[in-house]
Formats: sequence, structure tokens, C-alpha cells
Amino acid sequence: MNSTPTAREDLIVRELDDEVVVFDPVSSNAHNLNPTAAAILLLCDGTRDPGEIAREVARTFSVDEEKARADVAKALEEFQTRGLIEPCPAH
Repeated sequence: MNSTPTAREDLIVRELDDEVVVFDPVSSNAHNLNPTAAAILLLCDGTRDPGEIAREVARTFSVDEEKARADVAKALEEFQTRGLIEPCPAH
């Protein structure tokens, strides 16, 4: 993915206990995210490419960068499918 994914600005994000709930006002769907998925979504601010997001996730959660890359790729694919992120041209 040669882009810097951006979470949609109209999403409503709320932290509840050990998870984050994301409400999509367009589809009226709510999505429960675990801490890793929530961190990935929050890092989708349009300034980082997937590799940079993976490095930050690896550092934050003290995991191997290759594992983080796989997790980030899977999460970004899921976010894209659900319409939660929009790819932007790379900076």
C-alpha cells in the first residue's frame, strides 16, 4: 500500500474498559476494537505509511516488527473494507 491511511474524521471513538468502540455515523455500525487495533486506527492520521505504523505498534506493544507488520496489514485491510479509513497520497 503506497499511501498514508487516514481514519475518517466523522467517526465517533470512545474508550470503554479494555476496548475502543468506533461508531460510523454513515453506516450506523459500531465496531469494538482491541487495544492493538485501536492503536493502529489512531495512527491512521494521514502522516504515516503502513511501515511507519507497524514500527510504532512494535515499539508500543514490545513485539517483533514483522509480527506488527502482519497485524497492521490485516487491520488496515479490515478498516478499508469497513470504510473506516481513506488512503491518501504518500507524503
